[in-house]
Amino acid sequence: MPSEAQTSVKARVLSVQGLVSPSTLQLVRKGLPKRWPSSARCVFVSYAYADLPVGKRFDAVAASDTLQGAEATTARILAVTQQFGVALDAVPQGWKTICVINFPAGVPACVAQLPVLDAWDRSGRVFLATRETADALRADLSAAAPAPDR
Repeated sequence: MPSEAQTSVKARVLSVQGLVSPSTLQLVRKGLPKRWPSSARCVFVSYAYADLPVGKRFDAVAASDTLQGAEATTARILAVTQQFGVALDAVPQGWKTICVINFPAGVPACVAQLPVLDAWDRSGRVFLATRETADALRADLSAAAPAPDR
């Protein structure tokens, strides 16, 4: 399994599809902590780009996988499970998972407004990344922007 260090910096974006519905949460609850902070959200996460351990921290959140318009945040993976409710110590590369992600400085609006889902969806709606990844993707966007007319 590729580690994060073996993954291109620009590919290190975690896709969050939506908030886990109460009915689905009951089905997987045994794989998650009994309690978590009020600033945490239980979310459906799309295929992980690498093995990401519990405790993994992200510094940026955006509604675009290019991280255009990204805002600074602090997000940390607190717990990981999947459809069978088995607790995992990492988000495995290439798996879809259910994660409890904490936003200790406050839940960003784009996360709070995610749809409540009963199962994984087809695409991501919110994307998490480190500052290093956000900066690399922002540099790509700047380089690709057309020069202003003079």
